[in-house]
Amino acid sequence: MEHGSLNASTLKGYHSKWDTWTAERAKANLSPWLYEENGVDSAVRELTVFMASRCLVYKNQSQTGKGYLAAIKYFHKLYAGWELPTSHFRVVAVGNAIDRLHARAETKPLVRQPLTVPMIIAGRERAQTDAFRLVTWIGIALSYFLLCRASELWAYHNGLVHADFCLTRGNLVFFEGSCQLAWDERRRADRVEVTFRASKADQKRRGAVVTRERVMRDEEGGQMAEKIGALEILLNLLDVHPELGSTAPLMQSVKQGRWAVVSRSEATAALRDMAIRVGENPTHFALHSGRIGGATQLAKQGASVIQIQRAGRWKSGAFMTYVRAGGEGANYVSRALAST
Repeated sequence: MEHGSLNASTLKGYHSKWDTWTAERAKANLSPWLYEENGVDSAVRELTVFMASRCLVYKNQSQTGKGYLAAIKYFHKLYAGWELPTSHFRVVAVGNAIDRLHARAETKPLVRQPLTVPMIIAGRERAQTDAFRLVTWIGIALSYFLLCRASELWAYHNGLVHADFCLTRGNLVFFEGSCQLAWDERRRADRVEVTFRASKADQKRRGAVVTRERVMRDEEGGQMAEKIGALEILLNLLDVHPELGSTAPLMQSVKQGRWAVVSRSEATAALRDMAIRVGENPTHFALHSGRIGGATQLAKQGASVIQIQRAGRWKSGAFMTYVRAGGEGANYVSRALAST
């Protein structure tokens, strides 16, 4: 197992959890390392005591405990070459007991709520005040319309972006009918192709291309008007800073006179402000809400399992929570996401 097998966000989380484990062990004058020669029972005992402590003292739920176990297991495998017995029946039993304790206490797990089109529209007015806020709003909207992961749009706390996952302007290609358009002709486009070079679910860097089409709606008198959608938002984004080149991250803008990519914390704050504006609890929303919202809307509009999986580039069945049957094609996906 190598560092490269994990994305930067997961690795950062693992380091944080390992630091917590190390600190807890240090309080008891114990090494953070569990040794294979001491036997499985010894390791299981230490792991279950730690899980119980996190539950009783810090009110951690079993899912949080599993996150700690995954981090501890990762570093033991990486540096000690030992696969810790985190699936041992006694470890599983402690996890189940923690679930029962929280059930009796009626502790509700944190469930992120989906971003919706009305929320996106509500946030647009405030976003018009300056370029940085506008780019941030556009990024939040794209997380919904393109079902983006956070690493594909936003900078980490240190201001850097993922070298392979983060979308750049060069990942966009515009078309009118079957003809690819020159960059300065992009406003004529009726379709955009977005190339995701890699992602959390695509560690082998095979890449994926997602297509979104211009969405129109019927108006009174037979006139047609644009609805908000991925293509329209991307075109507006490129007009904010037309001087940027093809290698520039999509979320790059000017902040306090300097170029910067919008960070996760800045995007989260803007998203939660949007939630407040429509009367929602802001703590129920995080950057994953855009991806959840896109999948939820597709399911409500009757998209098929395959369409939702392709739209969100899922490799696993995690998206199945949002799935119902029906619909077909890129045009269907574009129209469904733009519906209110």
